[in-house]
Amino acid sequence: MKKKHLLLGFSMIMMLAFVPLNFYGQSDDAQPKTEKKTSSFDRHWFILGEAGLSMFHGDLNQFGFAPDPKHFKLNGNVGIGYQITPFFGAYGKIGGGKLGGEKEAIQNGMLRNAEIDENSFLDGNINLSLNLVNLIFGYNPDRMFTFAPHIGFGQINWKARSVDLLDGTLLHEIGYGTNDTEKGWMGDRASAWTFPFGADFNFRMSEKVDIYADYTFNFADSDNIDAFEDNGTTPRYWPEGTVRNDMYSHFNIGLRYKFISNSVKSMADNFGNVTLQAIPDPLEEKGDSVLVTIKGTFPPKYFKKNAVMNFTPVLTYDGGSVALKPMTFKGEAVTGDGTLINYAKGGSFTYTDKIPYHPNMNASELVVAPLIYPAKTITNTTRESIIENESYFQADQRKLADGVVYTSKRIDDNLKTSVAAHGYEKVTVASQNATIFYQVNLHNLNMNLPLNKKQENIDMLKAVTQNIAKGWELKDINIAGWASPEGEETFNDGLSDRRAGTAIKYIETELGKMLKDKKTTVSYTNVADVKFERSANGPDWNGFINAVEASNIKDKNAILNVVRSSNVTQREQEIRNMILIYPELENDILPPLRRAMITVNNFEPKKTDEEIAALSTSDPSKLQLNELLYAATLTEDLRTKKMIYASAMELHPTCFRAVANAAEVEIQLGNMAEAKRLLDKGVTMTDKSPIVYNSIAAVAVTERDFVKAEQNLIKAKQLGGDVDYNMGIVNIYKGDYPKAVSLMRSEKCDYNLGLAQLLNKEYDAAKATLECAPASAKADYLMAVIGARTNNNADVYSNLMKAIQKDENYKNTAKWDREFVKLFGEPDFQSIVK
Repeated sequence: MKKKHLLLGFSMIMMLAFVPLNFYGQSDDAQPKTEKKTSSFDRHWFILGEAGLSMFHGDLNQFGFAPDPKHFKLNGNVGIGYQITPFFGAYGKIGGGKLGGEKEAIQNGMLRNAEIDENSFLDGNINLSLNLVNLIFGYNPDRMFTFAPHIGFGQINWKARSVDLLDGTLLHEIGYGTNDTEKGWMGDRASAWTFPFGADFNFRMSEKVDIYADYTFNFADSDNIDAFEDNGTTPRYWPEGTVRNDMYSHFNIGLRYKFISNSVKSMADNFGNVTLQAIPDPLEEKGDSVLVTIKGTFPPKYFKKNAVMNFTPVLTYDGGSVALKPMTFKGEAVTGDGTLINYAKGGSFTYTDKIPYHPNMNASELVVAPLIYPAKTITNTTRESIIENESYFQADQRKLADGVVYTSKRIDDNLKTSVAAHGYEKVTVASQNATIFYQVNLHNLNMNLPLNKKQENIDMLKAVTQNIAKGWELKDINIAGWASPEGEETFNDGLSDRRAGTAIKYIETELGKMLKDKKTTVSYTNVADVKFERSANGPDWNGFINAVEASNIKDKNAILNVVRSSNVTQREQEIRNMILIYPELENDILPPLRRAMITVNNFEPKKTDEEIAALSTSDPSKLQLNELLYAATLTEDLRTKKMIYASAMELHPTCFRAVANAAEVEIQLGNMAEAKRLLDKGVTMTDKSPIVYNSIAAVAVTERDFVKAEQNLIKAKQLGGDVDYNMGIVNIYKGDYPKAVSLMRSEKCDYNLGLAQLLNKEYDAAKATLECAPASAKADYLMAVIGARTNNNADVYSNLMKAIQKDENYKNTAKWDREFVKLFGEPDFQSIVK
């Protein structure tokens, strides 16, 4: 029963020792990618030697379990071990020493006593150690003191003799070949199992040398270590304080030498201690490229002084991979190009590279497996040359990030296009002008004046009412009276009004004649119903100045200076004075200013929209160009529009508007090849049309040629085109999301604006925009992406289901989309995309 209890206790201790190993031995995948390591640890072998005091704890110990200083003996051990982790190690020891002790007691007046006359032993054991300081506070190779409990099992081989304490009479002996009691495998010596338990107090002298103090208590599977077995039957039996199984201990001072290698292999083995963080994770397509940033930290005591590391991240995907540019790190003893890493302190770095995006990268992983080799000088910088020429070690491959999020590629191709103005006016006012001239200071009608008798004025006066005679609806008639400026201003004001009145009477007479003429159909039934706009403008100073400037009068500048420098009253007098000096003023300049100007405004007859629409498809030749272009705006049917513009191009081959508008229809129909042909033709017809360049950009976007799109949008803007929205889409492609949002901000409830806001991380704004945008599978899908980025799984699931209901293809899209990578393992997500 004694031995069973001892084995059970030992088993429990061993289980407790293995718990930390099991906990800290989890796979790297269970650790966060950016876990901070305090320092780098090298697994290593070590040897040890120790010597000190040995103590016996058993039947022949005066103090029982406590040590008896009177019988301290000496012992020593040597050993070898392996430090597996910063806190867990294993080692074996062999050694030997002596034990001593005595016991005396008086019971019922009887003296009972015994002592160990001789005990020499050899023992060996295997131990597991646990460095509690490193376990609790983290590994630090520069820490001076540590504390490490240990447990194990082993065997002791001994010989011992017990004698009477008073007279030296031999009581019992073991291990001398005189009996077979617990005889072991080393000749006559006795053997027993031991179960050591203790702790080391370690002091670090250098990187490779420790001094330590060790106290170990050994439980022996025997009661004969002292050659005295208290079995309860001898006269010397003392039940008080008896020990059923013997124990012994030692307190030793030792030296431990660690075989910490300078080999760079340890760097490959410990590469997991290097902190690496990819930004962003998952990687993201931006501007048709994938920008990779990796922040890393080498821990202290990791990077060997003679080491070189080739750090080449690789983006791997099904069917291929893309190697990023290499980065070289070097130790302090290495020369050549590379980033220097200090051995004692470690170091940090930031790695960046940009690679062209390819759709194969949508489901990919960014990994790295550095090559590490010793060198004095760096001569090989690529993985290929290192593999060929160096003795290298390759670290285990580490996953740095998932890739690649490509949400910016979800641009809607529907750029805003426009058409050239048709130029058609639904209401056109046609105006006819004529003038009646008057004698100086008079307002009566005198058709015999030289100016009234000029043929061109006669013709204009006859033609002023010709549109009325055609039956065109009369809008109004404007009459403006004027006077020459040599007269007094107040008089001229009244004179110009009376002249206007004379002109009105003249027109009313003509209107009356036309009304009575049965051959003429007019739009009015009573002359009194005709609307006249009458104005009295007084002296025509501007007319006078303009006429003098255009004349051949020798001193016209002097005349103009006088007029411009005088006040109104003085100017009138000055002109009267100058008439005497310059007769040209009275003969040529002033008479045309004494007039009444007549403007007759009629509404030009128009076809109805229904008539225009019908003729545009049945007989387009009966329509004028502007009417034909207008007809295309009366229908929403793209094929009808196409037919109308085709007729316009045929009937009016030099009209670039017809060509530009026909190209816009082809874009709407998705006929990009035909649209390009028409636009190329349009550019040859005019290079001043923002509409043509904007349409060229729209076609370029559908072909994903955003460089060409931007170039043509810039031209369109320079020509006055409104291209902000379309330029915003180009900036989504370029990855300038803030600018894209700014350019598109005027739009409301627009899918592309919502996309730009999402990419710019304006998630609330994007959600509001997409919620009011026209319902579509693509909008629902973006709403699911917003849910994923804001950790709202309910929104992800509900919007994904809406998108898939509208378009089944989104099921497979979502299944691989790294926007949802955090949900790939969720049953709810898998049930949607399976």
